[in-house]
Amino acid sequence: MRRVIASLGFAILWAGCSWAQQTPPAPQTARQALIEMFFSKTPGTFLKHLPMATRTALEKAGELVTLQQYSVLASQLQTQGQNVRTFETGSVLLTSEDPKTDQKFEILVEK
Repeated sequence: MRRVIASLGFAILWAGCSWAQQTPPAPQTARQALIEMFFSKTPGTFLKHLPMATRTALEKAGELVTLQQYSVLASQLQTQGQNVRTFETGSVLLTSEDPKTDQKFEILVEK
């Protein structure tokens, strides 16, 4: 009986400790959000990062569809055979290489 109680007590303590050690994921950085906005393959990702006032203004101006097309651009580059890479840290934000023409393109972040 004592072993059962001791085992049960240990199981409860272990469950409590493992639950307490779980930490929430780190908040998304501005750079990660920007990369997600332009390069996510999930529809609507670009808009979810915009404030409601900006969305409303874009809808009134009729520019919402045009703006959403920028996020489709990345998936089109990938399907055309270009190698597009994004970087969450460092001075290089994006590199693109077209193996057909041997052209390279980089976006650098200075500040």
